[in-house]
Order: sequence, then C-alpha cells, then structure tokens
Amino acid sequence: MALKIILECLIFIALSCGAVFWSIRPAAGGVLGRMHVYPPVIVARCRELGIVPENGKGPEYNRQRVVFILVSIPLQSCLCFFLGGARDFLSAFLQSYLMWVTELWFEVFILGCGWFCHASRWVIPGTEDLRDVYKDYWPHIKGGILGMSMRTVLAAPVGFLVNLMADLIA
Repeated sequence: MALKIILECLIFIALSCGAVFWSIRPAAGGVLGRMHVYPPVIVARCRELGIVPENGKGPEYNRQRVVFILVSIPLQSCLCFFLGGARDFLSAFLQSYLMWVTELWFEVFILGCGWFCHASRWVIPGTEDLRDVYKDYWPHIKGGILGMSMRTVLAAPVGFLVNLMADLIA
C-alpha cells in the first residue's frame, strides 16, 4: 500500500512540474507567468518598472491555476481509486491530501529553495540588485506552511468523486 501511495505522489509531482514548466514558457509570459512565487519586494519593484499588473501576478496566473486544479482533481480521483484502492471518502481524502502536501513541499524545497533561489533564469531584468532577496528561503517556506490548509480544501472534492465512483462502479 505504501508503495502505491508513493507512486501516486510521484505521478502527481510529475504533473506539478509539468505545470510549472508550462507556466514559464514564452507564450505564458516566461518567468513573469510565475510572478506569484516571487517575494513581495521583487513584485513591488516589477510594479514600479511596469512589468506586471497591480495585483502582482502574471497575466496567465488565474487561468493556469484553474486549469491545474481542474486537471488535478479528476487525476487524483483516478489515482486514488484505481491505483490506491480507495473506495470511501476518508481514504481518498487522506491519499489526496498526502499527494497535495507532497507536491507542495517538493515545490517549496526543490523548485523554490533549490531552483528559484539559485538559478539566474528567474532573475527579472531590472531587479538584479535584489540578489539577496532572490536567495531568501523564508517566503517559499511560509507559502508552504500556509498552503497546507488550502490543500485540505482541494482534497475534499477528490474524496467526493472517489465515493461517487465507488457507488457507480460497484
């Protein structure tokens, strides 16, 4: 069972990484498509420079998040039902929450603290003097801590869908 859950988490992390790479493609605004992961100081500088809108998020942000969530919930439901063997709300909810939290901390530590904080690819022209701010791990970790509660809300629909699938298929 543990191996199945690890496999579920790895599949979901792969989806998440694909979404990150999709969001930084040139058609989505490049690194500005991930403006929501930047520390507030950098976002404020980008606003001053007129690079991003007042809300501090890239132009594709809302659409990308909605698409990711709409793809993730059915995918997680299928993973929980077919791979994880969940047949009730609670087991599907817990498996889904574990997938969301694993993906969240992968994004925080590997993509955020590792890649974002240390790769020059993420430095926005006009903010090069803020190099110390780019290397600050705390905004990523704080976002991870706050994001854990939101993952509870995202895991609930998976539990309902798996419960519905179990009723329809069984």
